[in-house]
Amino acid sequence: MTISRKFAVRTLWPICLLLVLASPVPAQEIGSPYFAAHARDPVRWRAWGEAAFAESRTSGRPLLLSIGYSACYWCTVMHRESFMDPAVAARVNALAVPVLVDREERPDIDALYQDAALRMGVQRGWPLTLFLDADGRPFAGGAYFPDQPRAGMPSFAQLLETAAAAWQGDRGALVERSRTLFEDLRSAVAAPLDPAGVAALQARLLDAHDPFHGGFGGTVKHPRLPALEALWRRYLRGGGEAYGEAVRLSLERMSRGALYDHVGGGYFRYAVEPDWSAPHYEKMLDQNAQFIALLTEVWKETRDPLLAERVAATVEFLMTRMRLPDGAFATALAADVDGREGRYYLWSEPEIRRVLGRQADAWLAHYTLPLPVPRGANVPPAVQSLMKRLQTARAARSMPRRDEKRLAEWHGALIAALAEAGAAFGRDDWLRTAERTHALVLGRLWDGQRLLRGWQGKRAGGEAVLDDHAQMARAALTLYELTGQRERLAEARALLLAAAAFREDGGGWRMARKPAAAGLPVARADRDRALASAAAVTVEALGRLYYLGGETAVRRIAEQSLPAFGAAVLQRPLDHAGLLVAADTLAGAVQVVVVGERRTAAAQALLRSIWTTALPGRAVQTIADAATLAADHPAHGKKAIGGLPTAYVCIGTVCSAPVTAPDELRGTLLTLRRAGSELN
Repeated sequence: MTISRKFAVRTLWPICLLLVLASPVPAQEIGSPYFAAHARDPVRWRAWGEAAFAESRTSGRPLLLSIGYSACYWCTVMHRESFMDPAVAARVNALAVPVLVDREERPDIDALYQDAALRMGVQRGWPLTLFLDADGRPFAGGAYFPDQPRAGMPSFAQLLETAAAAWQGDRGALVERSRTLFEDLRSAVAAPLDPAGVAALQARLLDAHDPFHGGFGGTVKHPRLPALEALWRRYLRGGGEAYGEAVRLSLERMSRGALYDHVGGGYFRYAVEPDWSAPHYEKMLDQNAQFIALLTEVWKETRDPLLAERVAATVEFLMTRMRLPDGAFATALAADVDGREGRYYLWSEPEIRRVLGRQADAWLAHYTLPLPVPRGANVPPAVQSLMKRLQTARAARSMPRRDEKRLAEWHGALIAALAEAGAAFGRDDWLRTAERTHALVLGRLWDGQRLLRGWQGKRAGGEAVLDDHAQMARAALTLYELTGQRERLAEARALLLAAAAFREDGGGWRMARKPAAAGLPVARADRDRALASAAAVTVEALGRLYYLGGETAVRRIAEQSLPAFGAAVLQRPLDHAGLLVAADTLAGAVQVVVVGERRTAAAQALLRSIWTTALPGRAVQTIADAATLAADHPAHGKKAIGGLPTAYVCIGTVCSAPVTAPDELRGTLLTLRRAGSELN
């Protein structure tokens, strides 16, 4: 749940009477640590599935749906306060059919019910607590509920009794109201999303940006990295310095403030103060992957050493604290240790003095307590180096819980980010790690036609959602560009071909292949979370596949997708910013073809210029003979000049003059990248 520290809970009331949805695979199919943590609850939890719905129908009791995840702090609090209370559990078992869902295993269920909560006018977030009728339509609930009434909000026990009484009262009216919302969830309005419209929406994002502290929002601030990426795209296309400054300010404030772990590296999930001075202490793989990606892209333009330092430290955090023995990466670290939020990360002055000794005064002059955050931008290197000693001392503490399930989607995001960072910073070890991780994930979860959601230990399972296909396809495309291995291009094509099962009749995309339960809609894949939406990543991947492979049918599918989500983007651009990035890529990717032998020093120098230049919607190929390009590729048939590897930069149907010098290539790239959204 997203909560301000000043208010333990925000207004999670009223109990509204409306609707949402569900899914057929049991929540424990991958071996969810979240499910395991509830195994001994006095509440008799059921897995999501037809058996729970049937029990609701035959018993006449509503379903109580609780959606959370292993690292969720407020899920842990509600678990301890209410679900472990024997008296409360007895009432739950008597009045409802309780169903538990891990949102990371079933993001399609979570997305639909979060959307329904929004339409109901109740608090969204985790844990999500909703009462449903036997057809899966919600009629009451919210997010976290405490064990005692506070802040104008009822306790969970009160909610339970009120919802049960409403259910036993005018049930027909509840069902009818929820059905109205249910039908609304099925509807989608098409609207065009052309380059001019994209630019106007990016301007709206800039207006929503916090000019003082960066980011978006008020007291509770999530990084919203897809929205920052959309602003950065506009800057790269020549939209104006204000767009670039908004992104630079946001990344600097997040990276110098408490959202970043200055002792151990990596970023926390969100902040509960507008100036990023108080974090919520979960660390998530997907968000840290996205930070690596955006920090790298902005560094390519600014060469800001702060961004380079944060990339390196975040990669180091993932490699040392999140990497598992099999080479995959854990999903998350919890916020609490022994029920105390942030305990692992907080320090007292006596602890600092015990670790640093006579150097403690110098350190204390530059860092705050209890969470170490720099007091200013200029911390002497000698003082910064003391962090290693704190890191060593902290490693001896009890670690936060680590959720060790491996998800295809989040690994795909990390693979692409690691590969790009490796190429940009000349870290071949990062690129090799990305390649090995890619091979590991596909080896465990992909048989060439069907992709699974994830695995835990030796147990793989769960129906993949569109996000899994999209992120793994994008990772494969990135590896193809950076390594030239054509197998990666074939993998991306196969993953996107399999993703056709998620396509809607009107050209849009849904998260799952089929409804979570009979009669329920499937969540649309258009809303950004920590990562850009599945629809956005799919459309961008299809666009890149077209630019790299020349299949016009692929481009048509991508172009048909954007209007299907146009109305939603126009209404809430901050929640759909990923689609703005996808539309920009589709309108005019920066295509670069290097003609020549890839392994030569001259070709590598040209490629180095490409990898270190910020390019919107990049599509790079290195080939020995440009005649092998698709016939309609603008660089088809271009020649190497003077026996040297030669680069051609193309936008739309127009290519630059041949370039053989790395510095000249960078200048050409910087000039032509601005034209991408205008020429197509």
